[in-house]
Amino acid sequence: MIEKIKTITNTLNGYLNGRTPFLESQNELSTVFLEQPFFEFLDSLQNNSIKINNQILVITVLGYLLYKNESESEIVSAINEKNLEKTYFGGIKKLLLGHSKLFSAKVYFDDSGYDNKLRFINTYELDYYRLHLIFSACKILGELSRDDFEKIIVEDGAVYYLWAVYIGFIDFKPSEEFLKKLINSDSELQRSISFGIIVNPIENYIYGKTNEDINEIILNKLLDEFYTVLDGADAEYSVSLLVNYLLMKKHYPVSFIQKITQDKYVELLCNIIAKTNTIKLVQELENLSSGIFKYSEKSNKRINEAICECLIKLFENRSLLFDFEKNQKCYIDSILKGLSKSALNSLKEFFIKYDKELMISELDSMVRYEIYNKDIQKHKCIELIVNIINEIAPLKAND
Repeated sequence: MIEKIKTITNTLNGYLNGRTPFLESQNELSTVFLEQPFFEFLDSLQNNSIKINNQILVITVLGYLLYKNESESEIVSAINEKNLEKTYFGGIKKLLLGHSKLFSAKVYFDDSGYDNKLRFINTYELDYYRLHLIFSACKILGELSRDDFEKIIVEDGAVYYLWAVYIGFIDFKPSEEFLKKLINSDSELQRSISFGIIVNPIENYIYGKTNEDINEIILNKLLDEFYTVLDGADAEYSVSLLVNYLLMKKHYPVSFIQKITQDKYVELLCNIIAKTNTIKLVQELENLSSGIFKYSEKSNKRINEAICECLIKLFENRSLLFDFEKNQKCYIDSILKGLSKSALNSLKEFFIKYDKELMISELDSMVRYEIYNKDIQKHKCIELIVNIINEIAPLKAND
């Protein structure tokens, strides 16, 4: 029987590392399991005086999952009947957290290039095809004990598998208490995954629907469940998560905007808009500002100032120029049309002053072409902004 365990281990290594094709791996395992039900295979191990420790159990489960698709319920029943739940928990914990060099499915990835972790978890692709057996093994633990699985995926080293729960690669519904704990985590990535999990039902419900198609009773129930978790988060965390979400979306519940523009949250909101590096593209600023202008109950001077500061920052770090060159002028137009008259006048004053410092003369083009080339791009962008302001500012009421 020891040889059989070695065969399972070698076959798994070959399959998970991409060396052995699926059908070949199944054929190798057929010589081990010999059509036996999982429960009987565990019996045969015990009858041969092999102690089923956590590593042997998890290896055997993974091998059986590879040998026989859709066998989760059979495995769950066998583990329950043999009272091996805690043994399996120990094995999965060791596997996911990489506590053994010989027995590890810990995954490393780099999210440092993303200030908006919500964008990261919705952009980066998890390796389903290589890790689908591990995901199935995790699902089994979740069915055996939700608490035990949550104890593992709350660990920093297992965040990849928490992420797989959010994406749906692991079929598991976390408890409300777990999500409340997670949304107050010190890890922004864990907070973002928790937010993703609680916003998913809302997103799935409103996707593709017009306002007329949305049943307010259903939506309000989903929102109640959402805010039950989110309202337990630190204010800075909840505002940041909502802003990160709104930067990516055009269709969302109005209450998301109404929440972040409440008086008690305005300073947090403005700090995110103006002082952090969260907003990197003019399209993101337009996504957020258009919602604020459309759905907030009143115009707020401080929010207008923060949007102007962000627009200037995007201009100075050339993100605005990039979008201008890609003919995304509609975003700039939308942002400016939402601003108050005084904000527009302040913005105009800044850009006119900035423009006077640019080296865009004919002489500059001859003696300092590189500087001229950069500055002429800035000049064209400023020209567009000032022209739009000149068109819309006279139509604005005094504030």
